[in-house]
Amino acid sequence: FPNPAQTQVRIEAESDIKSVKVYDMLGNLVESLSANSNTLDVNLSHRSNGVYLVNVVESNGRVHNMRVIVAH
Repeated sequence: FPNPAQTQVRIEAESDIKSVKVYDMLGNLVESLSANSNTLDVNLSHRSNGVYLVNVVESNGRVHNMRVIVAH
């Protein structure tokens, strides 16, 4: 999970990741992903430089919110 990120970030969780949603700073959903493992690589190479909010939901119900900076 490099932060700031250039091309991708790796999300790791204690249990399987149910969903990952990426929002821009205006609150627009720009990416929605799902996985059935406890790690997920999110490709951000096509995103503009800036700050994004990442919402991660695990299969055990835990929710994590984090900020990721994209800087190419």
